[in-house]
Amino acid sequence: MRAVVYADVRTVAVREVPDATLEAETDALVRITSTALCGTDLHMYDGRTGADPGLVLGHEPLGVVQEVGRAVQTVRPGTRVVIPTHLFCGTCVMCARGLSAACLRARAQGPGAAYGYAGMGTYRGAQADLLRVPWADANCVPVPGEPGDGHEDDFVLLADAFVTGWHAATLAGVEPGDTVAVFGAGTIGLLGAYSALLRGARVV
Repeated sequence: MRAVVYADVRTVAVREVPDATLEAETDALVRITSTALCGTDLHMYDGRTGADPGLVLGHEPLGVVQEVGRAVQTVRPGTRVVIPTHLFCGTCVMCARGLSAACLRARAQGPGAAYGYAGMGTYRGAQADLLRVPWADANCVPVPGEPGDGHEDDFVLLADAFVTGWHAATLAGVEPGDTVAVFGAGTIGLLGAYSALLRGARVV
């Protein structure tokens, strides 16, 4: 399959890599239709993270389930799904408390894991034709429609960018009637501003 890989500092390349496959009964194999770029990818690109050459990049995917393991119950081949950036088991004590970004089972070296990111586990990234999704029942969020439809660009934001903006508005405690200032109008800043409006801010 084709994938975008880290080659060296400030160098990425599209290369052929071995196909992603199911490795456990709880896995799904997802054919990627869209994947966003993240500002944190720049940490690897600029050489600040110790990424190894050949690392498949990307952690903001949207796609269609192609195959599932025997234990998967909530998605089937043909289901369109968005996949959260931080993968998690859904059942450990941290996941049970709603702290899935600090999952204790996804990475043996410590809490938390992510696709295609240096130091966050052995999981290949989503800037590729196929992605193996562990614990598919926890990590595949079904969404309606078909690949390439009018919601493709919207749904891919649910993997990371929109939820980061929403998280900012939530942490700031935005309530109906508030006046909100957002400093920095990049993607996350704009989505934070939009989230403030959704939470009822009077002026942003």
